[in-house]
Amino acid sequence: MKIIHCADIHLDSKLAALSHNKAILRRQEILDTFCKLISEADKNGDGAVIVAGDLFESKYASPSTKSALINTFASHPNVKIFILTGNHDQSAFDDGFVKRLPKNVILFSEGINCFELDGVCFVGADLTTVTRKQLNDIVWDTGNYNILIAHGDIGKNSIYGAIDLDMFFDKPIDYFALGHIHSFKIEGAARGYAAYSGCLEPRGYDETGQKGFVWIDTSILDRTKSIRFVPYATRQAFSIRLDISDCVTASDVVKKAASFVDGTSVTSFDMVEFYLIGEIREDCVFTTEQIAQGLKPLLFDVKVKDLTKVKIDIEKIKNELSLKSQFIKTAEEKIKDPQLLNRVLRYGLNALNGEEIDSL
Repeated sequence: MKIIHCADIHLDSKLAALSHNKAILRRQEILDTFCKLISEADKNGDGAVIVAGDLFESKYASPSTKSALINTFASHPNVKIFILTGNHDQSAFDDGFVKRLPKNVILFSEGINCFELDGVCFVGADLTTVTRKQLNDIVWDTGNYNILIAHGDIGKNSIYGAIDLDMFFDKPIDYFALGHIHSFKIEGAARGYAAYSGCLEPRGYDETGQKGFVWIDTSILDRTKSIRFVPYATRQAFSIRLDISDCVTASDVVKKAASFVDGTSVTSFDMVEFYLIGEIREDCVFTTEQIAQGLKPLLFDVKVKDLTKVKIDIEKIKNELSLKSQFIKTAEEKIKDPQLLNRVLRYGLNALNGEEIDSL
Protein backbone atom coordinates (compact mmCIF):
# COMPACT_ATOMS: atom_id res chain seq x y z
CA MET A 1 0.00 0.00 0.00
CA LYS A 2 1.09 3.56 -0.67
CA ILE A 3 0.32 5.93 2.20
CA ILE A 4 0.53 9.68 2.73
CA HIS A 5 1.37 10.99 6.20
CA CYS A 6 0.63 14.63 6.93
CA ALA A 7 -0.14 16.62 10.08
CA ASP A 8 -0.66 20.05 11.59
CA ILE A 9 -2.78 21.49 8.80
CA HIS A 10 -4.33 23.98 11.25
CA LEU A 11 -7.27 24.91 9.04
CA ASP A 12 -8.90 28.27 9.79
CA SER A 13 -5.89 29.69 11.61
CA LYS A 14 -6.08 33.42 12.34
CA LEU A 15 -2.73 34.09 10.58
CA ALA A 16 -2.14 37.24 12.61
CA ALA A 17 1.23 37.86 10.96
CA LEU A 18 -0.56 38.72 7.67
CA SER A 19 -2.84 41.56 6.68
CA HIS A 20 -6.59 40.89 6.74
CA ASN A 21 -6.90 40.28 2.98
CA LYS A 22 -3.80 38.12 2.76
CA ALA A 23 -4.91 36.09 5.78
CA ILE A 24 -8.23 35.35 4.06
CA LEU A 25 -6.40 34.29 0.90
CA ARG A 26 -3.90 32.19 2.84
CA ARG A 27 -6.60 30.37 4.82
CA GLN A 28 -8.23 29.36 1.55
CA GLU A 29 -4.89 28.27 0.09
CA ILE A 30 -4.18 26.01 3.09
CA LEU A 31 -7.60 24.39 2.73
CA ASP A 32 -7.13 24.00 -1.04
CA THR A 33 -3.71 22.39 -0.56
CA PHE A 34 -5.11 19.77 1.80
CA CYS A 35 -8.10 19.01 -0.45
CA LYS A 36 -5.78 18.77 -3.45
CA LEU A 37 -3.63 16.29 -1.54
CA ILE A 38 -6.63 14.00 -1.00
CA SER A 39 -7.54 14.26 -4.67
CA GLU A 40 -4.01 13.46 -5.86
CA ALA A 41 -3.76 10.56 -3.41
CA ASP A 42 -6.77 9.03 -5.14
CA LYS A 43 -5.43 9.75 -8.61
CA ASN A 44 -2.00 8.27 -7.77
CA GLY A 45 -3.43 5.11 -6.23
CA ASP A 46 -2.45 5.90 -2.66
CA GLY A 47 -4.57 3.74 -0.39
CA ALA A 48 -4.57 5.91 2.72
CA VAL A 49 -3.91 9.38 4.06
CA ILE A 50 -2.89 9.84 7.70
CA VAL A 51 -3.53 13.15 9.46
CA ALA A 52 -1.48 12.92 12.67
CA GLY A 53 -3.31 15.61 14.62
CA ASP A 54 -4.38 19.25 14.38
CA LEU A 55 -6.39 19.19 11.18
CA PHE A 56 -8.08 22.31 12.56
CA GLU A 57 -6.57 25.25 14.44
CA SER A 58 -9.30 25.28 17.08
CA LYS A 59 -12.93 24.42 17.84
CA TYR A 60 -13.98 27.51 15.88
CA ALA A 61 -13.57 25.89 12.46
CA SER A 62 -16.04 27.44 10.04
CA PRO A 63 -19.03 25.49 8.65
CA SER A 64 -17.81 26.18 5.09
CA THR A 65 -14.41 24.61 5.84
CA LYS A 66 -16.02 21.53 7.36
CA SER A 67 -18.38 21.20 4.38
CA ALA A 68 -15.45 21.48 1.95
CA LEU A 69 -13.68 18.65 3.79
CA ILE A 70 -16.74 16.40 3.81
CA ASN A 71 -17.29 16.96 0.08
CA THR A 72 -13.62 16.21 -0.64
CA PHE A 73 -13.59 13.05 1.49
CA ALA A 74 -16.84 11.79 -0.06
CA SER A 75 -15.56 12.44 -3.59
CA HIS A 76 -12.66 10.03 -3.07
CA PRO A 77 -14.12 6.89 -1.46
CA ASN A 78 -11.14 4.76 -2.56
CA VAL A 79 -8.85 6.60 -0.13
CA LYS A 80 -9.06 5.72 3.56
CA ILE A 81 -8.44 8.83 5.64
CA PHE A 82 -7.17 8.29 9.18
CA ILE A 83 -7.57 11.41 11.32
CA LEU A 84 -6.10 11.65 14.81
CA THR A 85 -7.22 14.60 16.92
CA GLY A 86 -4.47 16.77 18.38
CA ASN A 87 -4.04 19.33 21.12
CA HIS A 88 -5.62 22.10 19.02
CA ASP A 89 -8.60 20.54 17.32
CA GLN A 90 -10.22 17.81 19.41
CA SER A 91 -13.26 19.96 20.25
CA ALA A 92 -13.70 20.82 16.54
CA PHE A 93 -14.97 17.27 15.98
CA ASP A 94 -18.45 17.88 17.36
CA ASP A 95 -21.20 15.27 17.00
CA GLY A 96 -22.79 17.02 14.05
CA PHE A 97 -19.56 17.09 12.07
CA VAL A 98 -18.56 13.54 12.96
CA LYS A 99 -21.94 12.19 11.86
CA ARG A 100 -21.48 13.81 8.44
CA LEU A 101 -18.09 12.21 7.82
CA PRO A 102 -18.25 9.58 5.03
CA LYS A 103 -17.37 5.94 5.66
CA ASN A 104 -13.87 6.22 4.26
CA VAL A 105 -12.89 8.52 7.16
CA ILE A 106 -11.67 6.81 10.35
CA LEU A 107 -11.44 9.14 13.32
CA PHE A 108 -9.02 8.36 16.14
CA SER A 109 -9.74 10.43 19.24
CA GLU A 110 -9.55 9.42 22.91
CA GLY A 111 -7.79 6.22 23.94
CA ILE A 112 -6.32 3.68 21.52
CA ASN A 113 -8.01 2.84 18.23
CA CYS A 114 -7.00 0.14 15.74
CA PHE A 115 -7.93 -0.43 12.10
CA GLU A 116 -6.58 -3.00 9.64
CA LEU A 117 -6.54 -2.39 5.91
CA ASP A 118 -4.92 -4.64 3.29
CA GLY A 119 -2.25 -6.03 5.60
CA VAL A 120 -1.51 -2.69 7.23
CA CYS A 121 -2.45 -2.10 10.87
CA PHE A 122 -3.17 1.54 11.76
CA VAL A 123 -3.13 2.32 15.49
CA GLY A 124 -4.06 5.79 16.69
CA ALA A 125 -3.14 6.76 20.26
CA ASP A 126 -4.22 9.87 22.11
CA LEU A 127 -1.18 10.26 24.37
CA THR A 128 -3.00 12.61 26.72
CA THR A 129 -5.44 9.86 27.78
CA VAL A 130 -3.50 6.63 27.11
CA THR A 131 -1.45 5.09 29.91
CA ARG A 132 1.98 3.51 29.52
CA LYS A 133 0.41 0.13 30.38
CA GLN A 134 -2.17 0.50 27.59
CA LEU A 135 0.59 1.21 25.09
CA ASN A 136 2.56 -1.80 26.27
CA ASP A 137 -0.55 -3.99 26.05
CA ILE A 138 -1.09 -3.35 22.33
CA VAL A 139 -0.87 -6.72 20.56
CA TRP A 140 0.95 -6.21 17.28
CA ASP A 141 0.69 -8.68 14.41
CA THR A 142 4.28 -9.24 13.33
CA GLY A 143 3.06 -10.24 9.87
CA ASN A 144 1.48 -6.85 9.27
CA TYR A 145 3.01 -3.55 8.34
CA ASN A 146 2.32 -1.73 11.60
CA ILE A 147 1.80 2.03 11.86
CA LEU A 148 1.40 3.90 15.14
CA ILE A 149 -0.10 7.39 14.88
CA ALA A 150 0.42 9.91 17.70
CA HIS A 151 0.56 13.64 18.36
CA GLY A 152 3.16 15.02 20.75
CA ASP A 153 6.83 15.69 21.49
CA ILE A 154 9.55 13.05 21.49
CA GLY A 155 11.16 13.02 24.94
CA LYS A 156 10.24 11.84 28.42
CA ASN A 157 10.02 15.39 29.79
CA SER A 158 8.15 16.97 26.90
CA ILE A 159 5.46 19.56 27.57
CA TYR A 160 2.83 17.87 25.40
CA GLY A 161 2.47 14.19 24.55
CA ALA A 162 5.80 13.02 25.99
CA ILE A 163 6.62 10.32 23.42
CA ASP A 164 9.33 8.02 24.73
CA LEU A 165 10.68 6.09 21.73
CA ASP A 166 12.49 3.68 24.05
CA MET A 167 9.10 2.26 25.00
CA PHE A 168 8.61 1.00 21.47
CA PHE A 169 12.11 -0.22 20.69
CA ASP A 170 11.15 -3.90 20.98
CA LYS A 171 7.77 -3.48 19.28
CA PRO A 172 7.19 -4.49 15.63
CA ILE A 173 6.34 -0.93 14.54
CA ASP A 174 7.34 -0.21 10.97
CA TYR A 175 6.40 3.45 10.93
CA PHE A 176 5.58 5.91 13.70
CA ALA A 177 3.50 8.73 12.16
CA LEU A 178 3.90 11.80 14.34
CA GLY A 179 2.37 15.24 14.52
CA HIS A 180 2.90 18.40 16.62
CA ILE A 181 6.34 19.47 15.39
CA HIS A 182 5.98 21.71 12.34
CA SER A 183 9.15 20.66 10.50
CA PHE A 184 10.03 17.34 8.87
CA LYS A 185 12.12 15.13 11.12
CA ILE A 186 12.88 11.41 10.93
CA GLU A 187 14.84 8.98 13.09
CA GLY A 188 15.13 5.24 13.63
CA ALA A 189 12.66 3.62 16.01
CA ALA A 190 11.60 0.02 16.66
CA ARG A 191 12.04 -1.95 13.41
CA GLY A 192 11.27 1.08 11.25
CA TYR A 193 11.24 4.86 11.53
CA ALA A 194 9.53 7.61 13.50
CA ALA A 195 8.81 10.77 11.52
CA TYR A 196 7.22 14.15 11.92
CA SER A 197 5.79 15.17 8.58
CA GLY A 198 5.81 18.82 9.61
CA CYS A 199 2.98 21.13 8.61
CA LEU A 200 1.61 21.00 5.07
CA GLU A 201 1.80 24.78 4.56
CA PRO A 202 3.60 27.52 6.53
CA ARG A 203 1.25 29.84 8.39
CA GLY A 204 3.74 32.38 9.70
CA TYR A 205 7.31 33.56 9.44
CA ASP A 206 8.44 31.14 12.13
CA GLU A 207 7.56 28.08 10.00
CA THR A 208 10.55 28.22 7.69
CA GLY A 209 11.94 25.51 5.43
CA GLN A 210 10.21 23.19 3.00
CA LYS A 211 6.76 21.99 4.03
CA GLY A 212 4.91 18.94 2.74
CA PHE A 213 4.16 15.33 3.62
CA VAL A 214 5.79 11.93 4.02
CA TRP A 215 5.11 9.25 1.41
CA ILE A 216 5.35 5.58 2.43
CA ASP A 217 5.31 2.50 0.18
CA THR A 218 4.84 -0.62 2.30
CA SER A 219 5.76 -2.90 -0.62
CA ILE A 220 9.40 -1.70 -0.65
CA LEU A 221 11.35 -3.79 1.85
CA ASP A 222 14.29 -1.39 2.03
CA ARG A 223 12.89 1.19 4.44
CA THR A 224 15.51 3.76 3.47
CA LYS A 225 13.78 3.84 0.08
CA SER A 226 10.18 3.24 1.11
CA ILE A 227 9.87 6.48 3.08
CA ARG A 228 10.51 9.93 1.62
CA PHE A 229 9.59 13.52 2.29
CA VAL A 230 7.67 15.30 -0.49
CA PRO A 231 7.65 19.14 -0.59
CA TYR A 232 4.11 20.27 -1.33
CA ALA A 233 3.46 23.79 -0.03
CA THR A 234 2.15 26.56 -2.26
CA ARG A 235 4.45 29.06 -0.56
CA GLN A 236 7.52 29.02 1.66
CA ALA A 237 8.51 31.20 4.60
CA PHE A 238 12.08 32.44 4.93
CA SER A 239 14.01 34.17 7.69
CA ILE A 240 17.07 35.95 6.31
CA ARG A 241 19.77 37.77 8.27
CA LEU A 242 21.04 40.49 5.97
CA ASP A 243 24.31 42.25 6.77
CA ILE A 244 23.96 45.81 5.43
CA SER A 245 27.26 47.17 6.76
CA ASP A 246 28.25 48.09 3.20
CA CYS A 247 25.02 49.96 2.43
CA VAL A 248 24.98 53.77 2.27
CA THR A 249 21.34 54.53 1.44
CA ALA A 250 17.90 52.98 1.88
CA SER A 251 17.96 52.12 -1.83
CA ASP A 252 21.15 50.12 -1.26
CA VAL A 253 19.39 48.13 1.48
CA VAL A 254 16.38 47.40 -0.73
CA LYS A 255 18.63 46.37 -3.62
CA LYS A 256 20.67 44.01 -1.45
CA ALA A 257 17.55 42.39 0.04
CA ALA A 258 15.96 42.10 -3.40
CA SER A 259 18.95 40.09 -4.64
CA PHE A 260 17.73 37.17 -2.49
CA VAL A 261 14.51 36.94 -4.50
CA ASP A 262 16.18 34.98 -7.27
CA GLY A 263 13.18 32.98 -8.53
CA THR A 264 14.84 29.70 -7.54
CA SER A 265 15.25 29.41 -3.77
CA VAL A 266 13.13 32.46 -2.92
CA THR A 267 10.32 33.31 -5.34
CA SER A 268 7.62 35.96 -5.64
CA PHE A 269 5.16 33.45 -4.12
CA ASP A 270 7.02 33.40 -0.81
CA MET A 271 7.01 35.34 2.45
CA VAL A 272 10.29 36.61 3.87
CA GLU A 273 11.29 38.19 7.15
CA PHE A 274 14.54 40.14 6.84
CA TYR A 275 16.66 40.79 9.93
CA LEU A 276 18.96 43.70 9.11
CA ILE A 277 22.30 43.31 10.91
CA GLY A 278 25.75 44.86 10.85
CA GLU A 279 27.23 48.28 11.62
CA ILE A 280 25.98 51.15 9.49
CA ARG A 281 27.16 54.72 9.02
CA GLU A 282 25.44 57.49 10.93
CA ASP A 283 24.18 59.00 7.67
CA CYS A 284 22.61 55.71 6.48
CA VAL A 285 19.06 56.60 7.51
CA PHE A 286 15.99 54.47 6.78
CA THR A 287 12.89 52.98 8.37
CA THR A 288 11.87 49.33 8.31
CA GLU A 289 8.57 50.33 6.69
CA GLN A 290 10.50 52.09 3.92
CA ILE A 291 12.51 48.93 3.20
CA ALA A 292 9.40 46.72 3.37
CA GLN A 293 7.53 48.95 0.93
CA GLY A 294 10.41 48.67 -1.52
CA LEU A 295 10.30 44.86 -1.35
CA LYS A 296 6.51 44.30 -1.34
CA PRO A 297 6.19 44.19 -5.16
CA LEU A 298 8.67 41.29 -5.21
CA LEU A 299 7.09 38.98 -2.60
CA PHE A 300 3.76 37.66 -1.35
CA ASP A 301 4.52 39.23 2.02
CA VAL A 302 7.55 40.74 3.73
CA LYS A 303 8.55 41.95 7.17
CA VAL A 304 11.70 43.82 8.14
CA LYS A 305 13.35 44.06 11.56
CA ASP A 306 16.26 46.41 12.19
CA LEU A 307 19.01 44.91 14.39
CA THR A 308 21.80 47.14 13.08
CA LYS A 309 24.11 49.31 15.13
CA VAL A 310 25.66 52.62 14.21
CA LYS A 311 29.32 52.20 13.30
CA ILE A 312 31.53 53.49 16.09
CA ASP A 313 34.46 55.76 15.14
CA ILE A 314 36.76 54.92 18.03
CA GLU A 315 39.55 57.33 16.99
CA LYS A 316 37.10 60.23 16.80
CA ILE A 317 35.59 59.46 20.22
CA LYS A 318 39.05 59.07 21.80
CA ASN A 319 39.86 62.71 21.02
CA GLU A 320 36.70 63.97 22.73
CA LEU A 321 36.50 65.14 26.33
CA SER A 322 34.02 62.59 27.58
CA LEU A 323 33.45 59.46 29.67
CA LYS A 324 33.57 57.39 26.47
CA SER A 325 37.00 58.85 25.61
CA GLN A 326 38.36 58.01 29.07
CA PHE A 327 36.94 54.49 28.81
CA ILE A 328 38.72 53.90 25.46
CA LYS A 329 42.07 55.20 26.77
CA THR A 330 41.87 53.08 29.93
CA ALA A 331 40.93 49.96 27.96
CA GLU A 332 43.82 50.46 25.51
CA GLU A 333 46.22 50.89 28.41
CA LYS A 334 45.06 47.76 30.26
CA ILE A 335 44.28 45.29 27.44
CA LYS A 336 47.08 44.21 25.09
CA ASP A 337 45.21 41.50 23.15
CA PRO A 338 43.83 43.28 20.02
CA GLN A 339 40.85 40.95 19.63
CA LEU A 340 39.86 41.20 23.29
CA LEU A 341 40.34 44.97 23.20
CA ASN A 342 38.05 45.34 20.20
CA ARG A 343 35.38 43.25 21.91
CA VAL A 344 35.61 45.20 25.18
CA LEU A 345 35.40 48.52 23.34
CA ARG A 346 32.35 47.45 21.35
CA TYR A 347 30.51 46.13 24.38
CA GLY A 348 31.48 49.07 26.57
CA LEU A 349 30.63 51.82 24.10
CA ASN A 350 27.30 50.22 23.25
CA ALA A 351 26.53 49.96 26.98
CA LEU A 352 27.39 53.65 27.41
CA ASN A 353 25.04 54.40 24.52
CA GLY A 354 22.26 52.72 26.48
CA GLU A 355 22.02 49.61 24.28
CA GLU A 356 21.41 46.10 25.59
CA ILE A 357 24.69 44.14 25.65
CA ASP A 358 22.79 40.87 25.11
CA SER A 359 21.77 42.11 21.66
CA LEU A 360 25.34 42.26 20.44
